[in-house]
Amino acid sequence: MLKAFIAWPVGTAIVGWLLATLVRVIKATMRWRVLHEARRDAVLARPGPVIFAFWHNRLMMMVALGTFGRRVVLLQSQHRDGRLASNAIQRFGITTIWGSTAKGGTSALRALIRAGKAGDWIALTPDGPRGPRMRCQPGIVMLAQRTGAPVVPITWSTSRRKRLGTWDRMIIALPFGDGVLSWGEPIEVPRDLDSDGMETYRRRIEAALTALSDEADAAVGVAPTAAEILSLYRAAMHLGRPLATAILRRRVAQGKEDALRLGERRGVAARPRPVTPRLIWIHAASVGESVSALPLINHILDDDPDA
Repeated sequence: MLKAFIAWPVGTAIVGWLLATLVRVIKATMRWRVLHEARRDAVLARPGPVIFAFWHNRLMMMVALGTFGRRVVLLQSQHRDGRLASNAIQRFGITTIWGSTAKGGTSALRALIRAGKAGDWIALTPDGPRGPRMRCQPGIVMLAQRTGAPVVPITWSTSRRKRLGTWDRMIIALPFGDGVLSWGEPIEVPRDLDSDGMETYRRRIEAALTALSDEADAAVGVAPTAAEILSLYRAAMHLGRPLATAILRRRVAQGKEDALRLGERRGVAARPRPVTPRLIWIHAASVGESVSALPLINHILDDDPDA
């Protein structure tokens, strides 16, 4: 009955109005402050298009925090829930462009490029519409290349919240909480990037957005989840790879490393993974640990020659 009512255009409009009104009421009860006001002021003073990136689970209050007098377009998926959300989002002065990474992605990208070239602000959830959660998709890098617009990570958080059991663990703000709106540093994406460069900027946006979200949560006394910590760790490891490579090369020049075994130092195995009925991993971080593990390895092989 409810699904049929929502599928009806009038029902969609009524539920959309109710959702927008509920968000406005909750927002009005909260005490808000801004993190990194200088970054905000620099972005607001900037002419031309900007791409705002925030995680899908922060959608609720992100759409209600204002358009700052600019035309803002938001990519929205075409499924039933997406159309309902779009009806509510448009009531905050935001224009919807239909599409997603899974359906209508090419036409949606063209529409976003046209909006960017017209000087509009673009809002994207780079992990939407279906995830993986907090993993940036490459589309935002392509969009930044084609429009020349910087990617600005942005997020919000609140001390009173509830997480839904959806794929993105959607954050629902509760009334009377302490809220923060946090602005990140603009990320300029070069137009001439190869596949490795695309991946570097994808991970850079992902790391910046995760760090900004963690900072906003900490500002209102909310600890990051295990998934957020893992996402930040992965991004930090990728961004630190060039520095680690430079350090290893210097150690080779100093005679402290074997150049033929640098791959092992970076976690790249010198031999392919064996195809066996059973594969047992034994971690040894030093020569001493490796020597100590040899009796165990011999015992395992004696007990199970197929291991």
